[in-house]
Amino acid sequence: MKMKKVGLALLVAALAVSSVTACGKKKTEEPKKVEKTEEKKEEYKSIGDDSVKDAWKVQIKNSLGQDVTGVSVKASTEEAYPENMLKDSDTFKKDETRNLFYKPSEEAAAAQATEGGKELPTEYSVQLTLADGSTVELHAFPFEDMKEGEVKTKDGIAYLEYKSNDGEEVNTYDAEKAVKDQADAEAAAAAEAQAQQEAEAAAQAEAAAAAASQSQSSGSSQNYSNSNSGGSSQSTYTEPAAPAQDNSGSSDDSNQGCVDDGLTY
Repeated sequence: MKMKKVGLALLVAALAVSSVTACGKKKTEEPKKVEKTEEKKEEYKSIGDDSVKDAWKVQIKNSLGQDVTGVSVKASTEEAYPENMLKDSDTFKKDETRNLFYKPSEEAAAAQATEGGKELPTEYSVQLTLADGSTVELHAFPFEDMKEGEVKTKDGIAYLEYKSNDGEEVNTYDAEKAVKDQADAEAAAAAEAQAQQEAEAAAQAEAAAAAASQSQSSGSSQNYSNSNSGGSSQSTYTEPAAPAQDNSGSSDDSNQGCVDDGLTY
């Protein structure tokens, strides 16, 4: 009987503890649902035709220090830059970011064949006309390896800073400087060759003028010598004038005068 009472007492105590514990628990708040908001990508103005299928697209920031009034892309197979890709009265502002769209024609994109039969891949250059009227060029523009980048200038040389498709940070300043140095060297060599050619032409003209002057002087001396030689060999004979007759005397005087004035042999 005692055992039953003890068991009952333990059961009552357990229920009491359970009741107290249950009352002491706080209701857990359900986590609030966080609504996912899609980040809106900033829309940039376009340079070139964004409706062309399979056109290259690169995002580029103008960090040249001034506005850009002209953008043109030239393939290495083309001799001159095509027309401006900016629309009329449009300006690529300083510190502005835009999307550049470009797709070369099949003819422009064709590989170039060298004399040895080896084909060279086509490269592309971008010419930017600045607000002050000057132009800068970006050579071997990485359309296929660049998603976004920034065009800058240093020492009058325009260059790119961008992240390549494999995540590498690329700076093209050294490459652009090498291109400029080579162009300057070729221009200096051409100017020197032109100056040498002009100097040789001037020397030849001076020599020809001196030869002509010497020939003319020699001819004049010869003519003068011939003139003097001819003058000394020629003589002019002048017949003496007959004496005047005196008609005032007689006929005898006249005859005597004729005898006296006759010729003597």
